[in-house]
Amino acid sequence: SLLVTSGPPDSSLQLWHVSAEDSDVIKPVSAIVTEDGTGQPWAKIATSSAKASWVLHGSRLNNIQITEVESRKNVYRAAPSSSEELSCLTFLDCSTLLLCCSTGQLCLADTRQPGGPWEAAPAPPAQQGQHWCMALGHRALGSASSCQPVALLSSGGHLPLTDARQPSQALASLRCRVPCAAAGAEFLCVSWAPALEGCLAVSG
Repeated sequence: SLLVTSGPPDSSLQLWHVSAEDSDVIKPVSAIVTEDGTGQPWAKIATSSAKASWVLHGSRLNNIQITEVESRKNVYRAAPSSSEELSCLTFLDCSTLLLCCSTGQLCLADTRQPGGPWEAAPAPPAQQGQHWCMALGHRALGSASSCQPVALLSSGGHLPLTDARQPSQALASLRCRVPCAAAGAEFLCVSWAPALEGCLAVSG
């Protein structure tokens, strides 16, 4: 099986071959080099169970792309004019992407329309200079609602909830107790508890 990582020195991806279960050997295979990747932050990456061989990756809004891992073929490349730095990205389904900028702005993109318009929601109200990250939740089991919650977390402790399909629609807003706003976002993280409905974990 193949393992995909991102890291130094730029926004390229690294492919590794994971040996069989009776061995702990991981060998480098190759790298997926991105255009204009030199000097860019490390790429954020995401995969989809619907498209097992696809990896979504990018470090800024204007270099988001999907690569077919085995063939190294580029199957999608976004074309927005903004160069906002990304903090998180994920698949909503096999053709819809949800992207979170470090400023807190959320964007929806349709992979069937590479040059099409994006739906962007303004950043949540907070003090300027704060960093943001996001976590995509799951629809409640047995619920008739189509809402898929997204939790946003700022380095100042702001924690608004919104709907993935309607990112400009606020569902709730909380404030975490933090001694002071973090200077960076290296360890900033929010996640939904896998077995406890409606529960979040935050760190950083």
